[in-house]
Amino acid sequence: MKKILALCQTIILGSLILGCQEEKSSKILTEEELHLPEYALTGLEIAEGLQVQIFAHEPMVRNPTNMDIDDKGRVWITEGRNYRPWKNEDNPYDKKGDQIIILEDTDGDGVADDRKVFYQGADVDAAIGICVLDNKVIVSSSPDILVITDTDGDDKADTKEKLFTGISGPQNEHSVHAFVFG
Repeated sequence: MKKILALCQTIILGSLILGCQEEKSSKILTEEELHLPEYALTGLEIAEGLQVQIFAHEPMVRNPTNMDIDDKGRVWITEGRNYRPWKNEDNPYDKKGDQIIILEDTDGDGVADDRKVFYQGADVDAAIGICVLDNKVIVSSSPDILVITDTDGDDKADTKEKLFTGISGPQNEHSVHAFVFG
């Protein structure tokens, strides 16, 4: 459980801009420096007895919006690279859509070294929820809740169905989020 918790904490830290900017050699980090892995932990206060390291960073993972960990210890990420293109005009828009990726640490050093694209499509642009249950993946991508299934065990989506639809609102990030098994 500690390993999974550490994965949850570090993957986010490795890719997102930290809210607080600590000074680096008496200067504030530039926007470009904020995205570099060597500065990802700058300003983070770590409680005694805990250790934090980066599990994955750009370009292996870009703009993660949600994550889950499967029974094999792999980290599944929904990416939101196509998030609000009208507001983020400098971001390259991928017409093939956002991705759901699987990150894995195959050599046990605590750092992701394998990346697989499980699914890509405009129907998961800026998806904000993922729940991996064996070979089924529940994805929250307003207005839809999708069930994407890997029927042959190759870590690639084979079928997709809408579990339900009609979840709406002015901004999808204030809508439905991840499901949990219980």
